Amino acid sequence: MEMSVRVVLAAMKQAGALVIVTEIDPICALQATMEGLQVLTLEDVVLEADIFVTTTGNKDIIMVSDMKKMKNNVIVCNIGHFDKEIDMLGLETYSGVQRITHQTPNRHVGLP
Repeated sequence: MEMSVRVVLAAMKQAGALVIVTEIDPICALQATMEGLQVLTLEDVVLEADIFVTTTGNKDIIMVSDMKKMKNNVIVCNIGHFDKEIDMLGLETYSGVQRITHQTPNRHVGLP
């Protein structure tokens, strides 16, 4: 497990969060389990989770189809190596999406 992932996990646990890892790689899933974390699939948690943090460095981890299933006001963020983990292009071109502008560099969007 990468150091950046460990730091995020430690911070979330320290804040009192129930941390669940979604992992498809069996080795990484085993590592997370050995760290005492629950491992599920994204499909298992997409309806209930409040915060989604991607750390993989892979692309298309959270797609618009996943975001449509999420409850209102969830936080979706990426700390991976690249900016392709979250389907921002698909989100920005999705019909009816409302872009909410703030004074921060973060992107806020509302799904219909």
